[in-house]
Amino acid sequence: MRDPAILARARDRVAGWTASGAVHPKWAAAWTELLARPLAEICDQLGEPSEDMAAMRQVTPFAGALDPRTRWELWRSVPR
Repeated sequence: MRDPAILARARDRVAGWTASGAVHPKWAAAWTELLARPLAEICDQLGEPSEDMAAMRQVTPFAGALDPRTRWELWRSVPR
């Protein structure tokens, strides 16, 4: 939420998927729909434990959004 450029890059990546067909249209359309929502709603959905969101996270436009150090710090902070 602190860096709007991350959301812009995710939207651009999904637009690229749609144009190139690099990702199945089902997932590209689902991400297009989600990323068109208000930021707070997007953030809420990203953490949703539903089966649909778990499947969408397998094809995420946010890959690479965090540097490796930050990603691992977050990973270690989540209870398992």
